[in-house]
Amino acid sequence: MSLTGGIVKGAQIGSDLVMNAFEQDWKDLAAGQSPIYTAVVAVSILIAVVLVSFWSLGWYRQISDEGFSQNVVSEMVFPLLVILMLSNNGVMLANTSLALRNVTVNLNSSILSITRNGITLKDAIRSVNTDQTFIAAAQAEIAKCDTVPTSKN
Repeated sequence: MSLTGGIVKGAQIGSDLVMNAFEQDWKDLAAGQSPIYTAVVAVSILIAVVLVSFWSLGWYRQISDEGFSQNVVSEMVFPLLVILMLSNNGVMLANTSLALRNVTVNLNSSILSITRNGITLKDAIRSVNTDQTFIAAAQAEIAKCDTVPTSKN
């Protein structure tokens, strides 16, 4: 195996080691069993309820002035989505976080696999070196042309 192939393989192994080291933490998160996660969810629910209570006064005023309009709906969507994700001990939030983590891990593995199996770093480095060699040779020839005197007719 070449040096660059070894580097990419090492990066992939390192990525797998880090992923596996936090695997149980992610499972606890998804199950809602992590004490830190449950504490954060409890505090977040409290904050969300307080903020939505304050916002609801503004929504009540808007609904009484404008009726149930597009502006009221657009303002209500995100706070209610946060409350929905935090409900039931944050199960929806945990599942969403776990799904995003899995997408990230799969994307990282795919990129490292393509780098290792497709266009390798060795080929990319060779291509860059060839381009740089051509540029250096062209510059040397141009410098030689600059030293040749031109004839006056």
